[in-house]
Amino acid sequence: MSSIQTFFLSLFAFSGLGFVVWLMIVARLMNTSLVEIEERLDDQRVFSLNIFLAVQGVLQYGTVFMSSRHAKRFGLIEKRELIDVKTQKIYKLMLVSFLMLMCGLFSSALIEY
Repeated sequence: MSSIQTFFLSLFAFSGLGFVVWLMIVARLMNTSLVEIEERLDDQRVFSLNIFLAVQGVLQYGTVFMSSRHAKRFGLIEKRELIDVKTQKIYKLMLVSFLMLMCGLFSSALIEY
């Protein structure tokens, strides 16, 4: 096995394990801050029903907190100020980490095969 193959195999393994850890963090957020954000921004509980919807909710709210254009698109530009800055940073970090993990996972798989 060449060194480039070893690199991509380790990148694939790191990204896969990172995604599992990311899902565990989403499960923790689903029971804590996601419920609070849903109550303040959307006035309904949709994303905290199960883990699949929680992943979508974390990514959507991360996008809303990161981009004012998307917040305006979802009609949450004024409401997003109701959420504290620490929680906003957590959701932004979750969005960026998801994108980085998926880039690592798919690029290592595509380049290898």
